[in-house]
Order: sequence, then C-alpha cells, then structure tokens
Amino acid sequence: MDKLQFTIPEIFSFIGVAQCVYILVFMAFRADKLNNASVPFLYFLIMGAAFFMDFAQRFLNEISHYYEVWGLMLWFAGPPLSVLVIMQMVTGSGHQALRHYFWVLFLPAVAFLSAYGLTFISADCGKEGMVLQCGDFRIWLVLCNILTGGASLLILWMKKDLFRLVRSQKYGQERYWLILTIIINNIFFLILMFSYFNAYMPDENIARIRTLLGLVFIYLVTTSLFRVYPQSLFKDAATADSLSDADRALADKITGLLEYEKIYHESGYSRSDLARELGVSEYQASNVINTHFGKSLPQLLNEYRVEDAKRLLIETTADIKVVAEETGFNSIATFNRVFREITGYTPSAYRKNFVKK
Repeated sequence: MDKLQFTIPEIFSFIGVAQCVYILVFMAFRADKLNNASVPFLYFLIMGAAFFMDFAQRFLNEISHYYEVWGLMLWFAGPPLSVLVIMQMVTGSGHQALRHYFWVLFLPAVAFLSAYGLTFISADCGKEGMVLQCGDFRIWLVLCNILTGGASLLILWMKKDLFRLVRSQKYGQERYWLILTIIINNIFFLILMFSYFNAYMPDENIARIRTLLGLVFIYLVTTSLFRVYPQSLFKDAATADSLSDADRALADKITGLLEYEKIYHESGYSRSDLARELGVSEYQASNVINTHFGKSLPQLLNEYRVEDAKRLLIETTADIKVVAEETGFNSIATFNRVFREITGYTPSAYRKNFVKK
C-alpha cells in the first residue's frame, strides 16, 4: 500500500509526464507532416521520458544498476535538443535544423561513452553494480555532460546573426523573448548540475529543483510556444494560397500603397489609416497583411522604411536624423534600433561599410 502513496516530487514528475504527453498528442494531430515537427517531438518525447524516470525511480530503480545514469542522460540531452528547437523557431525549417545540427544529438552519447570508458580503467568501476559507487565515473559523467550542454548552447552564439531576423517575422518579438527564456532555462539547468560536485547538496534536492525547472519550461510551452512557433509546421496555418480573390485584391492594393504612394513615410501611419484607405475593417486589413506578407503592419512599414533609408545613406550625405525623418521614423532612437534589427548594422556603420570610396 505504501507504494500507492506518492511523494510531492513524484507528483510533480507525474505532472511533467502528463504535460509532455499532451504536447506530443497536440503535435501528432496538428502537424501537417509529423517529420516537419520531428525536432520538438523528439525533444518533448525525451523530456517526458526524463520526467517518467524520476517519477518511477522508487518503483523501477532495482531493475538496473544504471537506472540513475540513464535518467541523468535523458535530462542532459535537454540543452543540445533545445538548440535544434530554437534553430527551427528561427529558420522555420525542421529539415534545415536537423541537417546542420543533427550531430548535436550525438554529443550526450559521446559524453556517456567517454565516462563509461572509466569502467575499463578502474577495476572498481568495472565491477557489476559498482559504477554509480565509483566517484571517478560519476564526476566524469556529470562534467562531460555539463561541457556538452554548454558547447551545444555556444552554437547559438555562432549563429547569432540569424536572431536579428526573428523580430521581423510574424510574432517575432514574442518568439525572440521565448528563445531567450529557453536559453536562460538551460543555463540555470547546467549551473544546477554543478551541485553534483557539492557534497553538502543531496541528490534529492537537486532532482527536485531540476523537476521544477522542467515544469517551468513546460508551462512556457503550453502557454506560448505553439502560438509563436513557425505556423507552417502545423495544419490550418493561414497561407497566401488560402486568401480569397477579394483578399488578394486587397493585398495588391496594399502593395501599391507601399510601393507607389509610400504610405510608410508617414510616421504615424496606423492600421486604422490603412483600413480607411482600403475601405475595409481593421480586422480584415490585418488578416490580409499577416497572411499575405507574413508579418504585422508595423514590421512591414519598417522594412520599407529601412530599404529607403539604406538607399539614402548610400546615395546622399544627408544627416542620419534627416534620413530617419524622411523615411517615416518618429525618432532617431527608433530608427537606430529598427535599422540594426533588420540589417545588423547601425545606420552610421552601414554608411561607412557600403558607401563606395
């Protein structure tokens, strides 16, 4: 009967399992093609398995001397796999992330094999059932996986230029902050893993904090991830092909207003102004912009403004403040921030690098 009385950590772990199952079912039914969502599917499958290993440890620990080792490896697989999830959020292509970063999935296995090699060096570690009692094995296992997780996160630093494009995408701002939250969550996790080197920090406490970090991430997923995740990966995502003939005609009018009438030169131009010129509701105008152009009206206007600003910076010697005013920005600070987000350069640096000497 005692085994039916669950502890608080076991209940938290079970909640993590249930949430991961919910996410996996959601993706299985919503993904246009399951292989398009293979990266997050694999991530949450492994996370669910990690939660389950924690939940069932009291019941299944005796089935293998390596039970705790496999549980640790599942948790340590999180940072490398999160890199793939983040790259898919940035690029919108699961295949591209897998093709370029699939080797990340092997890093935890490499770390485990390196640590397991100690069983052949040390006679004590090599004895059946003695692996977890071998101090060298435990230290090397945890250290290798911390380094592996940190190295995988450095990949994002190597690809940092891609993140400048995120904010110009649909839900770009929300997606950008969610990516930062995922990265911070993984950094906290790796810092927590250093506690295994602290003899005064019981493993049970580390596991509890680890579970809470996992639940925080799951909460973020269920509340925001699939709202800002690349919608092309899921069914019922609105695309330009789904627009009616009337909506396509509106899209053409919007293009004309942008390219010929240059409505973006008005710094205060708003959705209501656009809807009034088109003779439609604000909702319909926004829906056409989001679906046809794949971005919000402010993002669309700023892209056109920056393109004009790039031309003025190269072809004229006008002061940067004048360029900002001429292209529709209401302040020099906004101009500098938006210009850098879209181009990766400040206006002055862009002029310096691209004006022909």
